Amino acid sequence: MDKSKHIAETLQDLKLGLDSRGIEFLLTRYDENAIETVDDIDILVSQKDFTKVIEIMKSRDYEISSHDYALGGRLPGVQVNLTKEGRIKIDLHWDFTWRRSRYMDLEFIWQQSETRKIAGVQVQTPKLESDLFLILTNIIFEKTYSTKTDWIFLNKRWKTVVERAGVQQQVEKYGWSKSFTKFKKSFMAINSNSQFPVFIPLQIVLYSFYEKFKKEKKIDIVSFLYYVFFRTRFALEGVLPY
Repeated sequence: MDKSKHIAETLQDLKLGLDSRGIEFLLTRYDENAIETVDDIDILVSQKDFTKVIEIMKSRDYEISSHDYALGGRLPGVQVNLTKEGRIKIDLHWDFTWRRSRYMDLEFIWQQSETRKIAGVQVQTPKLESDLFLILTNIIFEKTYSTKTDWIFLNKRWKTVVERAGVQQQVEKYGWSKSFTKFKKSFMAINSNSQFPVFIPLQIVLYSFYEKFKKEKKIDIVSFLYYVFFRTRFALEGVLPY
């Protein structure tokens, strides 16, 4: 599979379908230096355009499937999967959620977007620091581990991400500031000689569930049980979920 070609053709499909209708989209969480590990692309559109984008991509022969039952815990209706033969899978979002909860304002991702050339196609992406903030949020609340690719991508720009104006306000607003602080200390202990994947220490994972519960008075038990399951499976078989 020529991933670069499939990514380029998928992005061209999006641009041809959406640009003519004046619909903006952002390509998020994309590491161009790790193209061989890319299985899908994450596309963010506005909530008001979400249904329109689904219909446009259906007209371009993409098949639509729900992502509501992902074991990482999506809020219902915020993400669908778009697939087509000869194209890379599109994860289409109007919001980013994990463990059936939110972790940041959407405006934080949309503001100050920039144009990048990806696989030869000009597309809009979030400001790099915002994109990296999305990646580390996903690591804390879904993956709970860092691959070497994750570490290389984040480590180069670590200070600019964690010190970006507004980051602390976001984590405080959504009730995970202490989890964020604990994760930062854990991540900074990783180096190129670490044994990857490096899992977030169990006590930090448990605290991240507790801290959000304290804020929202709810917990997504399915996400917690899935965490227990895949950590057990990894210990026995060495299989990662993502």
